[in-house]
Amino acid sequence: YYHDFYRPDQQAVIVLGDIDPDAVEAGVKRLFAGIPKRVNAKPRVTYAIPDNEEPQYCRLIDEDIPQNAVVLMKRFRKPEFRTLGEQVKDQLCREFYNQIVGERLNDFIQEEDALFLSAQAGVHDIVRHYEGQNIAITPLPGMEKEAVRQVLEQLERIHRYAITDQKLKELTDNYRLGLKQSAAMLRRMPNSVYLKVYQDHFLLGYPLAEVAEKLDAAWHLLDSIDSRAVHAWLDRWNAGDLNRIYAVLGNNPDYPFPDSETLTRLLREARQSSPAPYVQAVADTLPSLMDFTPVAGRIVKTKRLKGPGAEEWTLSNGAKVYYKHNDYESGAFNLLAGSPGGRSLLPAEDLPSADALNTLFLQYGLYKYPARLLNAIMRGHNIDINIDLGERSESISCSSTRDDAEIAFQFFHLTVVHPRFSRPDFDKYVRANKIQRTYAKPTTDDSIASVMQELHTLPSPRIRKTDTAYYAAMDYDRMVEIYDERFRNAADFAFYLVGDLPREEARRLVELYIASLPARNVRETPVHHRYASTASATRDIRLGLPEEKYMVSIEYKNHLKTKASDKICFHVLQKHFDNLFRQIIREDEGGSYGVQLHTEAEDYPFYDQTFAVQFESSQAKGPRMRQIVHDQIRQFIEEGISEDDAEYYLLVLKQEHQKAFAEKNVAYWTENLQFYNRTHTQLDDPRYFDGIIDQIRAKDIVAFARKFFDTAQCIDVVIY
Repeated sequence: YYHDFYRPDQQAVIVLGDIDPDAVEAGVKRLFAGIPKRVNAKPRVTYAIPDNEEPQYCRLIDEDIPQNAVVLMKRFRKPEFRTLGEQVKDQLCREFYNQIVGERLNDFIQEEDALFLSAQAGVHDIVRHYEGQNIAITPLPGMEKEAVRQVLEQLERIHRYAITDQKLKELTDNYRLGLKQSAAMLRRMPNSVYLKVYQDHFLLGYPLAEVAEKLDAAWHLLDSIDSRAVHAWLDRWNAGDLNRIYAVLGNNPDYPFPDSETLTRLLREARQSSPAPYVQAVADTLPSLMDFTPVAGRIVKTKRLKGPGAEEWTLSNGAKVYYKHNDYESGAFNLLAGSPGGRSLLPAEDLPSADALNTLFLQYGLYKYPARLLNAIMRGHNIDINIDLGERSESISCSSTRDDAEIAFQFFHLTVVHPRFSRPDFDKYVRANKIQRTYAKPTTDDSIASVMQELHTLPSPRIRKTDTAYYAAMDYDRMVEIYDERFRNAADFAFYLVGDLPREEARRLVELYIASLPARNVRETPVHHRYASTASATRDIRLGLPEEKYMVSIEYKNHLKTKASDKICFHVLQKHFDNLFRQIIREDEGGSYGVQLHTEAEDYPFYDQTFAVQFESSQAKGPRMRQIVHDQIRQFIEEGISEDDAEYYLLVLKQEHQKAFAEKNVAYWTENLQFYNRTHTQLDDPRYFDGIIDQIRAKDIVAFARKFFDTAQCIDVVIY
């Protein structure tokens, strides 16, 4: 394949970025024009997949499949798009259809007695020129036929009654919000967006258009995406049984899966069924999200933070807000609230309930509104809100736009003061997961994860397997109490408000919706629970991996009290060994398709450094590849690195540093303000990089490498 088809007439060169077009064009011609045209080149064949009148049926039985599943597919050809409008309209119909199906199946699981643990359905690309409908069902044990019937009947119900003008108006309104944001960022679009446009044109024959043209086409075509348009798109591929494929998956070769005839019968019965229309669950006139006015607090102190050009506001309820106006992303802002403590302050027996809170929050709705009504109220508003109960902290994040600032702050306020929980939904979640864990069979991946956890962590009642006992330990009342304990004390939170939100408007919203939050005069400090093992270990574990696979994981960990110069040296080690292992193990030895090298150096809340090498090889070559890793590290410690190589890697780091700090957007300033609050310095302070990188020499890199590797814990594991 390489010699036959890697040739000039089948290749394109795409150059993107802040370039000198004339110089780049000259460079491309110099590098590529001299490549000779292939003589007697093989024609590139466009393959067609033969139609199958009867369904194709297959069983996939493998011990690593944790639970039974049934997959129903229908393949069809993609139309040839002659214009940009045709392509965009087809894309929009498919996207909205998939969204409607996903929402309705999710509603059914939450609100009805579903006979399946999960179900996904939608239309997706398969291979060049082909797409298809894919229905994947994970049934309750022993209920395969009943689950398939239930899902197919729900799909028929969706096709008949859920694709309405009203629903599509909701989806197109939301889509316009995204288009507005994209248009505002047009001058700062990442290169990957343009790359996709040119790739799709060259590889798939899609019409070539500027990103602005595509956004404009989508904007104007949204008015034409109504129920008739989507049903016409659906009718193009949904009729008939041509090109159907059935697959059943499990780990027991003797299991009585439904056969092809049964699945065909269930499909036809669903098509001939008479499903009930959907009941209008949401009133035509929607209530306001907030039907009361909070008792506003005050900003009692304002402090100017000269370094980051921000302000610190102390509120009457004890909370602090760090405000930074930033219009890099026009009209967008983010509100992040963070507090120390997290799961570390909870006893071990409460951790399953805390995890349930992380998973289930907002699935029940908010305040007086169940999830479906809440979604209807929030329709047309661009707001994304999440909570996170982490190991050492808890946080609430809300991203929105200037136009939706009022309702975004209301949403944030209600999240704290009026969360909504549902005991029946909680019980349903626990019951479904207990059933799933009862019948799930451990896989090879589970065995690998268990081995790695055993080597990396100490035994602790705070580390539990997600088995039936874990879900049985979840307690609804305790989950609600944990939310109150961890999230309803504004005085222990720092709020970071960053983005294109004018100062006076921000102050008004903060006083009304943040300064009014409940507070207790309590400041918390997280507890440090020791989980990580500090012992080195070497293990060869035989699990009977297929295809003579040999998986290598070599991880060095240390806890050196590092300086800024040490972290730069550590980054140089990552660059050096990444290149070295790729060259030797992949290129010279042909021992692996790729070597993954991951490094991490933290100094908060604890000093911690990780140097991890992972790759897959064959059992014939694997032991030698494993030894090469250790030999090359030892050779580096003994012989060091040349000044030329050190200078090269340091130059690469400078370029990456400049790029990382070039886009000072909302995310950057949010992180920077958190860092400033903790250290009273900024992320781009010259003391961390610019002021020291020019002073680093090869001997400094070697000295740090010796200090790190000589005292590091090493966990060297091979699984085969």
